[in-house]
This record gives sequence, C-alpha cells and structure tokens, in this order.
Amino acid sequence: MATESKRDSHNINSIFWGTLILLVGATWLGINIGMVEPSAWEILMKMWPALLIIWGFNIIVSRTAIRFLAYITPLVLVAAFGYAVFYAPTDDGEGWFSTFVLPFTINHNGSTNVGELTEFTYVLDDIKGVERVEVQLSMGAAELSVMAADEDAASVEVRSNVGEPEVTLDVVGNKLVLEGQSPRVKSVIGKVKQEWEVALPAGLPLSFELDTGASDNNVDLRESLLESLDVESGAVDLDLWLPYPDEQGYDVRIESGASNINLWFPKNAPVRIEADLAVAGTNFREAGLEKQRGYWVSPDYTVGVPFADVNISAGVASVRVHFEE
Repeated sequence: MATESKRDSHNINSIFWGTLILLVGATWLGINIGMVEPSAWEILMKMWPALLIIWGFNIIVSRTAIRFLAYITPLVLVAAFGYAVFYAPTDDGEGWFSTFVLPFTINHNGSTNVGELTEFTYVLDDIKGVERVEVQLSMGAAELSVMAADEDAASVEVRSNVGEPEVTLDVVGNKLVLEGQSPRVKSVIGKVKQEWEVALPAGLPLSFELDTGASDNNVDLRESLLESLDVESGAVDLDLWLPYPDEQGYDVRIESGASNINLWFPKNAPVRIEADLAVAGTNFREAGLEKQRGYWVSPDYTVGVPFADVNISAGVASVRVHFEE
C-alpha cells in the first residue's frame, strides 16, 4: 500500500511539473513568434504567489487520502496561464476577455477585423541641426523595410490590420529619434498583417535596435554611418545590407531562434564574424572568410584597422555572407 501511495505521489508530481514546463514553453514560444503579448510574463510574475499556493496544495493533498484532488492542479495551472495570456490588462487598467471569438477576429484594446489594412504615415521633413540618428523598433509578426537614402527627411509608413502602432518621430537636441512599437495585440484568431517601411536620412551616424517576433526584414543601411545594430527576434528572415566601416568601425549583434540571414558587405570590406549557432548552414568559407582564433574574418581584416564586428547567436539558422562587386 505504501509503495502504491508513493507511486501515486510520483505520478501526481510528474503531471504537475510536466504541465508547468509545457505551459512555460508554449508561452515563451508564443512571445518569440509574436502570437502572445510579452506582457504575459509580467502578469505571470505578479501571480507567482498563486502559483506557489497551487504547488503547496499539490504537495499536501498528494500525500493524503484525498490525493485525487491533486489531479485538479494542472487544470488550475492552465487557467492561470490562460489568464496571463488572454487577459493582459491594457495600459489604462482595463482588460478584456473573449471566450467565443468569431473566426478572423482580433482583440487589441478594442477589436477589428483581420484583413482590413489601414495605412498610417509619419513624416519629419525638418531635420535641420540633426547630427545623428537613433532608432528603436519593437514589433511582433511583421514585414519591415528600412533604407537610408533621403538626406533631408525621415518617414515611417505602416500598413496594419490590428490598429495604429505607437510611433514617435522627432528631433531631440541634435538627434533624430525614431521609436516604434506594434499595436498591443492581446489575442489573435486569424492572420495578423503589418508592413513597415522606414526611410532614414543618409550620411549620419546611426544606432539601431530592432526587437521582433516572426518577421521578414529587408534592411539597407549602405548609405548610413552605422555605429551599432542590435537585432533580437524569435524567428527572422533577414536581408541586411551593411556599409563599409568608417574610421570607428561598427558593431552588429543578431540574436534569434530560427533564422535565415543574408549579410551583404561592400567589396574588400574588413569583416570579423563570431557565430554561435546550434544547428546551422553557412557559406563562410565559400565567401572567402577564414577561421582565426574562433572568428571568421575576411581577407581585408587586419588587427588595428576599423572593421565590421558581427556577432550572431541563433538556434536553427542559415547564415550566408555576400561581398558586392
């Protein structure tokens, strides 16, 4: 009897922890691919005392005659995570909850029909006195196009079927500041579509931060004076055109889960790449790069000469390097 009781307790604990691990993994994956709002983590962190109570209840009843009640705790865990994912309060303190959502409907601080694209345009045509550009973009599932071409203006065009994004485009002191964030999507049934087109002034020092879920990005920075580029993404398809390093060089950091990355450099550009890839396909040797002390370096890379310093960390990835003629 004692052996049977221990076996039951072991099974109950296994179900509890297995359910918790599955829920954490599913929530994490949902955030990475842009299907779950990152604020779900904040809600779960605030709910940790409740999770502690559930765990304690599971331990107590699993060792008593009413241990069958412990089989309820995985359902309570599912409900707790469901609350965090499907009832994330909005910034004004209101939340929403929809149990039976009609097909192809999306809720996000309100509701709209998926498939109806609305265009939002933001233009800044007076950038007198601007000496540098700082960009921070945060979005879920999206298509992004960036180019640095216009010397006298900056603009952002967004086509979205989930409402208006949060965009700030302004001159602060001697800096052009662009901050953009996708609409706060709380629940999705149907296909979210967002298309961002960003035009930046050319020939100015640029620092760029990009945080996305599942995204398709075409980023052309050949006409910028790039200082740093930081990309964090759940799943990314990235075509990135980079400039020839100036006297300071520049840093590029890409961190992603599943990714397909194409890097384009000018001919004879000094490049150093550090790649931490779990499962990868690369063309580094075919592109003319050589392995030196843990780095892949181009033929024109020389210690002491400004260079493009690229760090890539990814799970399942295809990374290809190209040098333009």
